Amino acid sequence: MVREAEDCAAELQVRTSLSKADNLAKITLHAFVCEHGRVMKGQVAYGTLQEHMRALRLPQKFIGGSIM
Repeated sequence: MVREAEDCAAELQVRTSLSKADNLAKITLHAFVCEHGRVMKGQVAYGTLQEHMRALRLPQKFIGGSIM
């Protein structure tokens, strides 16, 4: 069972490393910060997420949130 899981993980890693990035839509810095907060909620500790958000908002103070 462990060997099957390791083989599966190795195959996924190869496929992932060989694939090309999707064509990502351009979004504003503000939209990215909001999306990051939504996606990470429940994935990391509350305090960690607060630090992420604080760090991501810092550039907005200087360059604005509408930058792409």
